[in-house]
Amino acid sequence: MALSSASGPDDRTLQRYLLGALTVEETEQLDELSIVDSEFALRLGAVEHDLVDSYVKGELSGEALDRFKSHYLPVSVRRGKVDFAETFNADEPATHGAAEDGMVWPRPSSTFLTSRWLAVAAMVILAAALYLLIDDLRLRRDAVESHNTQATLQARQRQLEQQLDAQRSVASDAAQELARLRESQADLQGRQQVSPPSKPSVLSLMLLPAMRDVASLPTVRVPRGTGTIALRLRLDADDFSSYRAVLKEAAGGRVIWSSGTLHAVKEGTGMSVPIAFDARLLQPKAYVVEVGGITAPGALEPIATYPFRVVIE
Repeated sequence: MALSSASGPDDRTLQRYLLGALTVEETEQLDELSIVDSEFALRLGAVEHDLVDSYVKGELSGEALDRFKSHYLPVSVRRGKVDFAETFNADEPATHGAAEDGMVWPRPSSTFLTSRWLAVAAMVILAAALYLLIDDLRLRRDAVESHNTQATLQARQRQLEQQLDAQRSVASDAAQELARLRESQADLQGRQQVSPPSKPSVLSLMLLPAMRDVASLPTVRVPRGTGTIALRLRLDADDFSSYRAVLKEAAGGRVIWSSGTLHAVKEGTGMSVPIAFDARLLQPKAYVVEVGGITAPGALEPIATYPFRVVIE
């Protein structure tokens, strides 16, 4: 149905609109038109007034009557218009008596009062119709604004859902790529594994504490490829519950390694303190290990030194 023309929708179309007999698209077009076009709104009000008047006078029948009751009357504002029209029609003065010529005339004494009453009633009807029309226009405008707001919110929701789906897709792709990289790295590490060196990776030996005569230093021969140096430092007496050791260069005293808290272990008939450090710290030169006992307050009391010379083979 074409709703827009040079003269606008006809009265029959407007009645079908008021009775809810148009399609959703056609109804939305007329809703908007009733808000933006004041001339159309006045014409729509006139058609609505005639429709209500026809219902009150019992002139509606069939589908029009059914739609008026099911679609028009349930709205409180429109119900008020019907109630007003019914009250007005109930209060209309009745005609009395019949003249000799068969014509029915109103009583002469009530003519003046009836005219004044009709004038007042017309003003009241006009004011009420104007109020109801403005209120109806406001409701229609609110409905259009609500519809537009809902459409905007739905569009924003769809946009956010699309962004969330895109982020999930990116996160999934990144997780798959990370898994592939880890698999590749594990495979590469497996291929790069080499057979263990033929020479021992740990060199273990015992050192005795230095005496007054230190002219000759014990020699520690370190095979190439050795990973760890494990020394057992023999104690003259086990007088402390815990110890600490420091490895220094003999020339200059630069510290190259220090231990944590150590404990003496029984070895044969005596006691020794075991230490272990990375063999790569050693160069072909002289070193000394200084051992101290940890006292009750936490201080370190020197007790022995263990000098040695390193030879790399």
